[in-house]
Amino acid sequence: MQKKSHLRSLGAICLGTALLFGSTQITAQSWREKDVDYFPRHEITIHYGTPTILELTTQLGSPKMSGNAQGKSENHQFTGAAGLGYQFSINPNLAIGIAGGISHAGADIVLTADTPQLKAGTKLYNSALTTYSVQLNAHWTYLEEDLWSLSCGVYAGAAYMDEHIQKYLNSPSLDATVKYPSDRMKLAYHLTALKVRYGDVFGVYGELGFGYRGLVNIGISIKL
Repeated sequence: MQKKSHLRSLGAICLGTALLFGSTQITAQSWREKDVDYFPRHEITIHYGTPTILELTTQLGSPKMSGNAQGKSENHQFTGAAGLGYQFSINPNLAIGIAGGISHAGADIVLTADTPQLKAGTKLYNSALTTYSVQLNAHWTYLEEDLWSLSCGVYAGAAYMDEHIQKYLNSPSLDATVKYPSDRMKLAYHLTALKVRYGDVFGVYGELGFGYRGLVNIGISIKL
């Protein structure tokens, strides 16, 4: 009888262990499936884009001059917009994040009409504009097929404009003609109409948009 009791106890222990192991496996499987549904949650990006709308309007537009003086910009230099970003996926379609970027542009300012002190065609100064931006963003993935995904996004934040002038003339005549810039903060926005990404954990992507990340963007990303 005692032997049978021990066998019953051992059988109960084995059955309990099997049930516990089975329930653990089912729970683990359900969590794995949930992880697959939401994986990956984190994405790190590095991007490079064409000149931003701020640089194009500032450097290609008419320079600010004092009085009736008139000028134009020429010899434009654009480095494009580079930056880093991080995104967190709330669900398989919606991700929110933060991105930072830097861009630089320069141009020579030339007088286009005579003034009492200076002749038309006089090269006045070089204007150099560096922009630092930080933006919050949200992205919506509306199509995902194998390693391809299509999404759109919106960005909003702040940009700091650091503008410097290098004089080609050192005279009171120049000071009377030029309106010198001052550093300033501006609203930084960007709309991504289309983002195409290819890859799994490591991927490459391209964007078309309008704003402070450039009209065309290319980059690499890592999803974790």
